[in-house]
Amino acid sequence: MGQVMEPVVFPDLIDLDSLPKKDWALTGCKGREARAIFSMMLNVNVLHRHNLDLQKKYDEITEKETRWQTLYTDDAEMVVVAYGTAAQIAESAIEEIRAEGIAAGLFRPITVWPYPMAALRSLSKRIKKIAVFEFSMGQMLEDVILSVGERAEINFYGIPGGIIPTPAELAEFLRSALRATARWVGGFWYEC
Repeated sequence: MGQVMEPVVFPDLIDLDSLPKKDWALTGCKGREARAIFSMMLNVNVLHRHNLDLQKKYDEITEKETRWQTLYTDDAEMVVVAYGTAAQIAESAIEEIRAEGIAAGLFRPITVWPYPMAALRSLSKRIKKIAVFEFSMGQMLEDVILSVGERAEINFYGIPGGIIPTPAELAEFLRSALRATARWVGGFWYEC
């Protein structure tokens, strides 16, 4: 709430006594029978079934809830992966370098969980340079590496909170990443 720029209207406070009683709540056993909570499933068959059910739920969430947006990726030789405010800066930087004839595009994850891994992997089949731009020190970079692996050269521009680079600064980074050549060694790209 401390970073909200638009006006905020708060609803009236809720009278907690007016809410329906929750028979599942652990409020102490005064006036009722004690309840016990078991957080461990020690029966291996129950645990196995539970884990399979959780995986099924995760697969369904991944299938139905994963969201992303692409911009200018049809002819791109490099794609910038960025989300949130970083994606807005990246879009301006991409427009700047596209005006110079550099074919760059944007891949913007809308959901970071589940991460749009399959969509980014599909892009990396034809786009061999990816620039990750984020306002952190590589948390999304890990998702990109898992998605793309050795299929594309990955360049990273991470800025921790505080300083916000301009589109021109990001555009310069993208120009230098396009000029650089790199090779895959031991799980990482190294500039040559």
